[in-house]
This record gives sequence, C-alpha cells and structure tokens, in this order.
Amino acid sequence: MLARIRNMIRVKLSTLALHARRENAERILNRRMMSFSKKDIFAEEDMSAHFADQEISDVGLQKVLMSFIIARINFVEWVLTADEIATGTFVDLGDSSGIFLKAFDKPGYSLNVSEQALKNIKAKGIAGIGANVGSLPFKDSSVDHALLFQTLEHLPNPIATLQEIYRVCKKSLFISIPHVSQTQIHEFNYDPARPIPEHHIFEFNDSDFRKIVSHTGFKINRAEVVEVLDNGRNLKEFLMFAHWRWCYEKDLLYGCFKKFALYHLIK
Repeated sequence: MLARIRNMIRVKLSTLALHARRENAERILNRRMMSFSKKDIFAEEDMSAHFADQEISDVGLQKVLMSFIIARINFVEWVLTADEIATGTFVDLGDSSGIFLKAFDKPGYSLNVSEQALKNIKAKGIAGIGANVGSLPFKDSSVDHALLFQTLEHLPNPIATLQEIYRVCKKSLFISIPHVSQTQIHEFNYDPARPIPEHHIFEFNDSDFRKIVSHTGFKINRAEVVEVLDNGRNLKEFLMFAHWRWCYEKDLLYGCFKKFALYHLIK
C-alpha cells in the first residue's frame, strides 16, 4: 500500500514538473521570438524529427530546442558581419536537419553519420556528406567557418576532433556544449534504451573546456551562456524546480539541460 502511494506521488510530481517545464520553456521561447527576424525557418520544420533518429514527442522539449536554435543563430550573427555570413563558406558538422545553413541562406555542406539525418538535410537542398567528424573529407583550410553544435559531448576524442576541424577551417569554429557546473565523464552505454551515438561521453565545464581548446591551436574569441530554462517565474515553477535541483540534478531539469555554452574559436 505504501509503495503504491509513493508511486502515485512520484507520477503526480513528474506530471507537474513536465507541465511547469513546458510553460517555462514557452515563456523563454516567446521572448526570443519577439526579436528574431528569421521566424520563417520554423514554418516547415518538424521539430519532433529534428534529431533524425531520435523522436522528440514532448512539446516542452520542442520549445526548448527552438529557443536554443534561435540563440545559436543570434550568436553567429552577433560575432560575424552580415557580409562575412553572405560571402563565407560554411560546413555544419554533426548536423541533423540543415536548419542553420537554411537560416543563413548558405548552400554549404552538412555532415553526419546518420542516414536519416542525411535524408533530412538533402530534402532541404543542402549537400549532405556521410562521414565522421573526427576524419573530415575536406582539404586543409578549405572552409571559412565550421559549426559544431551539440556534438562534441558525444565524441570519444574531443581534442583530436577539434584538431581535425582546425585543419580544415580557414577562419573559425562555432561550437555549443551543455553548460555544467562540474565536468563529467559518463560510463559506456549508461542508457541501454538509446543508441550508442546518442550517449554523452564528456560534459565539460567552462574551465575544463578552455583547457581542452588550448591543445587544439584554436583560441576562444567569444563565449556566451544561453539559458533555455530558468529557475521559475511563479510559485509553482519555483517550487517544482527547486525540488528537482535539490533532490536530483543541479544542471538539468527533468533530464533537460537548463543552460548551454556557446563559443567562437578562431585560428
């Protein structure tokens, strides 16, 4: 009987947390949307299939994803001039949907090992290349700018990967990683229900990521922390999020990172 009651409470709290997270994500997304000039990129985008091999059925997570896409586009436009975006060559490494090259109106190249991701990319008229980020099929200094969004944490050799990107980049790399308070290294196959390529291996905090970069030849030019979920703006959110933060995870809310770090690395 007691176990049944505990389970009912756990289910109720989970439902409340998911609802609060969705409201929180929607408020942050709406705020970003107000000043975003490229809203049309979402018109024909199926956010549930953004990651190709992984379906995102949770509407709250879809809103988190849209908010973070906007933040990454804004970051690139903040760092680079409009002329540089218009004339520079780009490659999106680990791309699953083609949305960033579409936003910048670039032909460019998108690279992924997933057949479904390549199918999504090619459907948008973008050149999709099936290859591993650690061994790029490009000549030295053959592209001006590379994008590496939410990919480094999945790779077993982050330093070697960044060195390989340094080789093919002529000017710079834009990268995003989860923002964590402490660096973590995950065990192999920690979630057997998910395919191995979807697992995180390394999650670096800012200090340790900067040490990683020091081995690659790149220098950090700009950095920004982007918030996709906050600590709550009403009593319900505040209590639910505080409960989760104190009892479960500091940097995540119900399995979703609250913040992401954006970096612009230059040669």
